[in-house]
Amino acid sequence: MIDVINVKFNEKLLGLTPANADRVIFSLGRPSEVLLSVGIEDKEIKLYGNKIFKKVKKHGYQVSDLKDLPQILSNPIIVFDDKQHGGHLALTVLQLGGNNAFVSLEVGDGSDMDFNIVKSVFGKSLSGIIWRINSGHLLYADKEKALSYLSTPAPIAGAKDNREPAHSCHLRTSALVADAIGTQEFKNTDPVSTLAPIAGAADDRELLEAINIVNGFENPLIYKDNTFPDEMSIPKNNFSPNGDKNAQS
Repeated sequence: MIDVINVKFNEKLLGLTPANADRVIFSLGRPSEVLLSVGIEDKEIKLYGNKIFKKVKKHGYQVSDLKDLPQILSNPIIVFDDKQHGGHLALTVLQLGGNNAFVSLEVGDGSDMDFNIVKSVFGKSLSGIIWRINSGHLLYADKEKALSYLSTPAPIAGAKDNREPAHSCHLRTSALVADAIGTQEFKNTDPVSTLAPIAGAADDRELLEAINIVNGFENPLIYKDNTFPDEMSIPKNNFSPNGDKNAQS
């Protein structure tokens, strides 16, 4: 079913223009089992064409970059709560502006009250993801994808510049992941104490904290065919007293 929806989405995306954007509405289908497991309501997901152009202009990507969004959203890397806006944020494999894309979802109001509405799609930096994990907003994590994402050769949160070679950064973050999950290769290594000078120890410890949280996180139960018990097993996190941090962009 999601394959059919994905094809239709891509076809309609090709025909989207500024002239017809106010009249075009995209369907992303109903939430996947993963999205349902974190408490997203079982309602069709809608995305307005004019919303796409607003976000394209604001965040500097192309309309065509949203290709396969329904399929991608159905298999997120991580899902966070968005307490500030009463919705959810899904980190995906979609690349926008060199960062993995966040998809912001909320239940609509007024004539949209029977739908989940995509409020925004934008690239989110690694530092923002680390902050959100460490602040207790995590609801779901595909551990393999999430740990791979956290070990990508990208600048570590808080690094003052980007001069560090990607290979060096990749070795460092890979060591942090390996240390967290007990990989033999780095078993006798203290990754934080052997980091390149360009990354501050505090930033790397924040990354290590995030890796440990993801590695030890217990996902909610996922029920097949949308059959749920009376009470869903949604993680109860201790949310940061600092509140949200620019969740919706």
